[in-house]
Amino acid sequence: MNPLVERIKLRQPSAGNRLRLSGGAGEPLLLSHFFAGPENRFAAFVCSSQDSLVGRGNPLVLFGPSGSGKSALGRTILAQQVELLGEGRTIQMPAVDFARRFAEAIDGDSIEHFRKPFETAEFLFIDDLHFLADKERAQEELALRLEKRTLHGLITIITARKLPTEIRGMHPLLASRTLPGLALPIACPGPEARLEIVSALAKKQSLAISPGMLEELAESLPAGISALGLGGVVSQLRLLQEQEGSEVFDRLPLESLLQHASLGHEVTIGEIVQLVAKRLKQKSADLKGPSRRQQVVHARSIAMYLCRRYTHESLQRIGDYFGGRDHTTVMHACGKTVARMGKEPSFQRTIDELAEGIMAATSPRAN
Repeated sequence: MNPLVERIKLRQPSAGNRLRLSGGAGEPLLLSHFFAGPENRFAAFVCSSQDSLVGRGNPLVLFGPSGSGKSALGRTILAQQVELLGEGRTIQMPAVDFARRFAEAIDGDSIEHFRKPFETAEFLFIDDLHFLADKERAQEELALRLEKRTLHGLITIITARKLPTEIRGMHPLLASRTLPGLALPIACPGPEARLEIVSALAKKQSLAISPGMLEELAESLPAGISALGLGGVVSQLRLLQEQEGSEVFDRLPLESLLQHASLGHEVTIGEIVQLVAKRLKQKSADLKGPSRRQQVVHARSIAMYLCRRYTHESLQRIGDYFGGRDHTTVMHACGKTVARMGKEPSFQRTIDELAEGIMAATSPRAN
């Protein structure tokens, strides 16, 4: 292990602390640790701290490019704060779900019922704040809730691609409510961390590749590649090994791998549906259609869950793709899938294999 790289064990707050309105579980992790090189030394320091965020910086805003690991780190810090300050009510929610629930509360004349959990929960985690851009009323509402939370010393952790003050379409009121807190930049892995991540991924996928070859690969990859992109490159290597055998590592196909790293793209709903349909031996058209056959419903639920975790599309947009289903159907499918993942190891392996396929198709340069 390179002494310049720190390993941060990734964690989730215990399920018993979460309120029912929590917006789903975290996505399957690429690795069980975050590898923090010199570029993320500040993040490693905050993660190792045993101080309350109330005194250090509240709210805490983690910002950085897609795939940099800010969401996983945010949940880890949240779990640490729960342990430090004692059990308490916890809300974890994507920002788009906050906006949707807010709109539903207005339509249902239940705004006070909506507000109370956000004002009183001891711990709040809002993921992907940038997706609230141009949703002015939802931004104003969140700004007011943050103001009350800060006043009462309640922990809030937020992730975004950029500082809120730099996000186009972000309301000044909401951006200003994050300024008194602590802003923590999360960078894509530098050269030292890239080597550790590639080595860990190769070991996880049982690749028969020498340390020297791993070092050559890590040094050759683009400087801006994310951990998610590294996962895609290693998945590509595993595919080559399956096709050509271990002799493929006698001389790494760097040109092909570098092309994959630089020409990848953000995965789409359609690509995820095709991937799931092929893996589960179903027709893509059936997953989007009205069929209620058990095998189709099973595959459709998995596809909805993966779309929710690996695309930036809203619940409603995902539902529309799957034959005009509403957002509650998507939420229900995601919930069932997460529950099965926790109970059935074989099902979890299926999800992990599909996730690896998605990572192979995801742009390492996404931002």
